[in-house]
Parts: sequence; structure tokens; C-alpha cells
Amino acid sequence: MVEEMKGGCIRVQSSTNEWMDCIFLVSEDEKEKAIEVLKEAWDAFWEEGEGWCYGNFLEAKMVEAGIAFDAYYVCMRAGWHQKNVLAKIEFYRTKEECQTAIVEKYSLSKKYSDEQLEELWSILGDVPVNDDDEIMEPFIDFPVGTHKEDVWHWFDEKHSKGVYALMHLGEGDGE
Repeated sequence: MVEEMKGGCIRVQSSTNEWMDCIFLVSEDEKEKAIEVLKEAWDAFWEEGEGWCYGNFLEAKMVEAGIAFDAYYVCMRAGWHQKNVLAKIEFYRTKEECQTAIVEKYSLSKKYSDEQLEELWSILGDVPVNDDDEIMEPFIDFPVGTHKEDVWHWFDEKHSKGVYALMHLGEGDGE
């Protein structure tokens, strides 16, 4: 489904695959042409798009049509969606940008719900750790070089069921 939003903002999303959701920003002058191109590209994707990521396919069609644009994608991953944490949909080009935005919304002093902590725990799983078990990227207010167990202790203090429950998410109730 292709829908016009405010200004030169066009949303393309699937009603059956919620992860297929993106925004194209175009100039007001090219908006009508972009809507037409995106509608045709969306329909064509289902027959011609084998082997393509839907977003790349749509972007290629916009480039072929000579339309200048920026594209943003809803960040979804098994088990979480930033809408749950941020209470609104925000669009990012990459998973990393999305994760950075979520982490930047928080600080160590803030109070969190268990759901928010579970979202953050999921993101922590993507933070690289060196051979000394130190995080290699900043996470919330924890700087690079913080030992991962220090971060775990923080989660243990904040989550109502502790870090054990977080480590066993998806395995029943974590108890």
C-alpha cells in the first residue's frame, strides 16, 4: 500500500508483512510522480522482485525514474520493535541507527518498566564485547570499556525478576 502523508512524505507498507514499511521523502514538485512510481514498483515487486530486498527494489525504481529522495525504514527485529519503547514509530536507515536512538532516549538514572528493560537487554546483545569482556561501544550511560558484568548488575537491580529472567527470555517465564 502506498499512501501520501504530510508534505513530500510517502509511506509504503504491506498490510500482511508488518516489517515491510518504509518512508520516502521527496520534493513537493515530484510527489505525484513519486507516488505513481512507488505504486507501480510495489505491484511489480511481487513478480519481479525475487532476490531483492523490497526497499532496494523500490529505491532502484525511484532512481530509474530520476526522482531525488531519502528513504527510511521501520526498524523491526524478532522480539522487539522500537514502537514499544518509544511509544511512536520512528524511521531509520539501519538497525544500528534505530538502536542508537533507543539507547539515547535512556539514562542510567531513569526508571524503566520491565518491558523497556527487556527491549534494552535485546539491544545489549548486539553490543560487541572484547576478549576482556568489556563493551566496545557505549551503551546507555556505560562507556566503552565497561565490563559486561557491570552492565548485567545494573539490569539485575532494575528488572523486577533480575538478570536471570532477562538471560532466559523466551524460555517460559524466566523463573
